[in-house]
Amino acid sequence: MAVGKDISVLEFDGLYLLAVSAIVSSDQITVRRWLVAELPPSIDVNNASKLGQWISAECARGQIPTSRVIFSIARADVVLKQVALPAGATLTSGELSNLVRLQMVRQLAMQVEGASIDFIPSRAPDTKRRGDATLATVATVATVATAPLPILAAALPSDRFIFIKELAAAASMKLHRITLRCCGAAAMVAELSQRKAGAVLGITLGSRAIEFIVVSDGQLLFARSADLAVPQLTAEPAQKGEAEGHGEHSNEVLEAFADRVAVEAKRTWMAFGASPGLGLLAPELIAVTAPENLTRLIGERTALALCSHWEQPALPAYIKLPEGLPRREFDLLAPLLGLLVEQLLTRPSLDFANPRKLPDPAAKRRRTALVAALALIVTIGGGYVLADRALGGLRGDLTAAQANEAKLRKDFDTFQLTHAKVSHFESWAAAKVDWLGHMQKLTESLPVPTAGVVDEVSARGVTSIRYSFGTPSSGYIGGLWNTSTQVIFDLGGKVRSRQIASDLRERLMNGGIYGVESQGPDVPDKFAFGLSSAQLSPFAEPCVTPAPIAVVKKHASKPAKKTQGPATSAKAPPVTTPKTTPPAPTLPSSSPSSSPSSSPSSSPSSSPSSSPSSSPPPATPPAIADGTVPLPKVEGEK
Repeated sequence: MAVGKDISVLEFDGLYLLAVSAIVSSDQITVRRWLVAELPPSIDVNNASKLGQWISAECARGQIPTSRVIFSIARADVVLKQVALPAGATLTSGELSNLVRLQMVRQLAMQVEGASIDFIPSRAPDTKRRGDATLATVATVATVATAPLPILAAALPSDRFIFIKELAAAASMKLHRITLRCCGAAAMVAELSQRKAGAVLGITLGSRAIEFIVVSDGQLLFARSADLAVPQLTAEPAQKGEAEGHGEHSNEVLEAFADRVAVEAKRTWMAFGASPGLGLLAPELIAVTAPENLTRLIGERTALALCSHWEQPALPAYIKLPEGLPRREFDLLAPLLGLLVEQLLTRPSLDFANPRKLPDPAAKRRRTALVAALALIVTIGGGYVLADRALGGLRGDLTAAQANEAKLRKDFDTFQLTHAKVSHFESWAAAKVDWLGHMQKLTESLPVPTAGVVDEVSARGVTSIRYSFGTPSSGYIGGLWNTSTQVIFDLGGKVRSRQIASDLRERLMNGGIYGVESQGPDVPDKFAFGLSSAQLSPFAEPCVTPAPIAVVKKHASKPAKKTQGPATSAKAPPVTTPKTTPPAPTLPSSSPSSSPSSSPSSSPSSSPSSSPSSSPPPATPPAIADGTVPLPKVEGEK
């Protein structure tokens, strides 16, 4: 049941568009707007698209909402059949629907495929409409006692059903229900029938047809329509004034119309009495809903024909009509108001938009398959969740291992850098030159003091440190540090003759220690030699070069011992040691009167540089503080 919501009821009978918009609450129906529009001659009633556009435009003009629509159709649009079930049958709701459909297939001459079939049990309302909250929830089992159970079944042909759907789509309507106009008329006389012991015959006038209904205890039992046009509604404008007058001709027309209505009412009652399972019952009352000047005339003629009495049903107290609603339009809209009453009272009714669902024979197998599929999904899903959780743990371990590897790799790179720095410095510091020994060797080779004087003696050591890589894949770990030192002396002075300088050169070259190279121009009284030697000490036989320092290789199972200090890069800027100039040997000068024979009196040992014992020990190379000093030069002076 729609509580406090806007519900619109629409009907198109081929001549007029009738619409009512109301708010249906739990105990009241408040009509807000109504609409009665005549179809223009230019619109084809068989064209669903154009007809739907016209309906949409008229609803917009009359401010009729189309979001929740009950679409009313005439009795002539459907096929109604009375179906009597055998006595003593116990049927479920699904079996009842299937049985009714089977009976309709047997009795109908039209094609049932695609048709919308629905039904109303005449007693024991035991069906629950699928998806319709406005109908009462009834028992799932219908028990038929000794008397047959009459069923009012209705079938909406497929072509008409498709036309209504296309019409609703073109008009932008959302169909809530598709039901019969006569169901609304039955709801309007339901309260009146409940006060009577027998059945009530209802007569409702439309613009192009008259509908007859039989209602008992508020429930629709039978419905029939007759194509009788009401004179006041179908007359031309020029003739309406005559029809509405009180002349002799107009009275004759209305009386003839009332007589035809009475004849059709008698036929309706006879057809109702011949229905299976209902029996022939006399009408308790005739309820007439018609224009004011026709109500009494139709009621009296019909009551006389059926030997009964008539009454005009009153408007229920819970329906509030807006002011200014004309009587003529109210007579046309009364069945639509009855459909709103069905919404309020939640009475079982026909609904071709949501017919009762037939039982599904494959439902049990489908349900079993769905349960098996659910179990399979749960099993596979549970295994997947557990596997994903384990995989998540392994991914976390992998991330931690990668982070640890990055940290260890960084530490290892730092170790290699520090190791390279320390190894470079140790290689440079290991090259210790015996300067005193070289000075002694040079002093022994100098001429006697009377033959020449040494003006300048300078010495320096050039140490070259190189790193040799091993295999390309081993990197720094598999390489070696190689050290080579070159001792260089610059010797210059004055001699008495050129031959003395040449003799000095020969002695130095023949000693096998120094390589000699003349420096400057050749002059008779001066000499300048550049001496170079690869021996750190002139007294070492053969020349000893410091062994290369090998890089400690990393053990496979535990870190290697740091024997050479932190590592560093092989290509480091060289460090140039300051040039040291030992004191030049002083040759005692001879007086002009001295003879060459007096030269033995001055020995080389008298020179300050000729005494090894008087020389200080070699200086200790400076230490590296925290390993932060730059690498020494690969080639530099020492």
